[in-house]
Amino acid sequence: MSTGKIYRSGLFVVSLLLMLSGYLHAQTFGTIFTSDEAYVKFGPVLDSVVISTDVVNALMKQTTGVMMFNIENGKLTILGANRVVLYPKEAVVPDSVVFHSYSISQIVELEKKGEAKNLQVEARKSVLSISNGTFVMEIGAPCPPYCYETLGTLFTAEKANELYGKVLTSVSMKTDELTALLDKAGSVIMFNIEKGKVQVLGSNRVVLVPAGADIPASTVFTVYSSGQVKLLLTQGGAAETFIEQRQNVLTITNGATTMEIGAPCPPYCY
Repeated sequence: MSTGKIYRSGLFVVSLLLMLSGYLHAQTFGTIFTSDEAYVKFGPVLDSVVISTDVVNALMKQTTGVMMFNIENGKLTILGANRVVLYPKEAVVPDSVVFHSYSISQIVELEKKGEAKNLQVEARKSVLSISNGTFVMEIGAPCPPYCYETLGTLFTAEKANELYGKVLTSVSMKTDELTALLDKAGSVIMFNIEKGKVQVLGSNRVVLVPAGADIPASTVFTVYSSGQVKLLLTQGGAAETFIEQRQNVLTITNGATTMEIGAPCPPYCY
């Protein structure tokens, strides 16, 4: 089995562990550990590729926000925001290939702590990590499914019922109200239903609804790209939008269109 398949197979388990771990970061992908801590949490390195920090720093200037990494058959590929290929330039990357996203700010912090001239991109059993010196970074977001520019997939309401089951709890919101919230939210908007009432956060978990509420960082919200929510509202065309809790997911429905495949925050916060 390739190292890519090995670490992809453990994404669900790792996501569950991370939500319980207490390493909660509202704006960043990537938590920095010592090498010993990383070994205990994520196991031994199965494959690694070395790349100069100078090369990585040059690639940073060609993108914004995040960089994404993948090792397949011993070769390293790096993407920028919107999955734009950065390294090697000639690489052709199908949208279905899973990369791990790290915030550029966290990569810079890792380099400062490690003080080494090279980064090691490492495939472990269930994760992809990045090392510099005696420090290791993990807890990146897998893309897909959690590609922050396009969080949220549209289905017919009928197809959503087939895929995700019936709606258990539903809270309605005027579409005009949601549109106004999108203008305040930033690049993403997050939803949760608590005791029959909807809670809405913007980028960096800024509280939008209810205004002024104190919402613990440990409360899990479902994150959608603001652009995808706007697309839902345009396609649905209804005056009311419904935030829906199903057995395992939170969906949003407008008219005959339903959106799902959002990211849980934590651990994948934007």
